Amino acid sequence: MGTGRRAATVLVVAAVALAAGALLRHPAGFVLLAVAFAAFQLATVLADVRLQARISGSARATVTSLAGMATDLTIVVFYGGYGLLAGAVGNPVAFAVAVLPYLLVALWLLAGRG
Repeated sequence: MGTGRRAATVLVVAAVALAAGALLRHPAGFVLLAVAFAAFQLATVLADVRLQARISGSARATVTSLAGMATDLTIVVFYGGYGLLAGAVGNPVAFAVAVLPYLLVALWLLAGRG
């Protein structure tokens, strides 16, 4: 299994666990949420490692800083969108909808573009 397939698998497992845990509305759902957040953290670390491995030379610090800034800006925009969605449909549904970008990235990786 290639690196892209492994990353896609981690993202799909995390997305399914997050959606299921959020929609379960039972204390056991917190276990699924914990699995999801751990898997998302693993995916982030693996993506950072892949980025570091591909960059050489003096641009390394600049590229990693820009990648970090882009991640932070994406998170801020996502939180705003999540807040609007959660206000309209509630937190469980907003959490379940929040997995869609992860599933799209997983599909992109499986298509061999990652």
